[in-house]
Amino acid sequence: MSIASIIVSSRIDSVHVLKEAIDRCSRPPQAFIQAGSLAIFGDTTLLCDEDSPHGSGFSVEVCQRWEEEFFKEKIPGTRQVLFRIGFALGRNGGAFEPLQKLASFNLGGTVGSGKQYISWLHVDDLNAMFLYAIESERFSGIYNATGPQPVTNKEFMKTLRAVMGKGWAPPTPSPFVWLGAYTLMRTEPSLALTGRNCVPSRIVEQGFEFSYTSLEDAFRDLLQPVSE
Repeated sequence: MSIASIIVSSRIDSVHVLKEAIDRCSRPPQAFIQAGSLAIFGDTTLLCDEDSPHGSGFSVEVCQRWEEEFFKEKIPGTRQVLFRIGFALGRNGGAFEPLQKLASFNLGGTVGSGKQYISWLHVDDLNAMFLYAIESERFSGIYNATGPQPVTNKEFMKTLRAVMGKGWAPPTPSPFVWLGAYTLMRTEPSLALTGRNCVPSRIVEQGFEFSYTSLEDAFRDLLQPVSE
């Protein structure tokens, strides 16, 4: 089986297994919440809400098949909610760690062109979204799970350097990002070189309130020592 097939199967099969589990429940859950991805919009600087056109490429195709499978059949008595999750900022790993490492090595300058957007949100807000979707009976369908203030990579890295007390840093051209991603950070370079400019229109319309709308505030919270 090819890597592409394995990636697709991991998404589709998980949907099947969970639906089968719900079908066997004597008391089905009130909500079935699926984690999707903003990657469905491709690599774009255009502003995207839930109704925006999809992009192109393998990642987009995976997301489309994933969403189609999730909503193909309705589950009686169970709301189906899918979150297209953005660039979640959290401690101890995740998508934030590679960029934080670059800044710590005094390499926290613009990554690639710097024009690629980062649709970010604090992990606390992401967790609150899941809880909100479980508890609110109004929640159903597709939501962009991201913050309301996407920024370019240039602005993201500039803010990160300021919070970390780092001065100017040279830009990191795309070839060096590819090299560093595989040799130093053990991550996929597209995480830093591609992006999308997405907003969470539906969840805001339904009354969700963010704890972190300022990127600087989010960084300060995540970078402060954790009290024991």
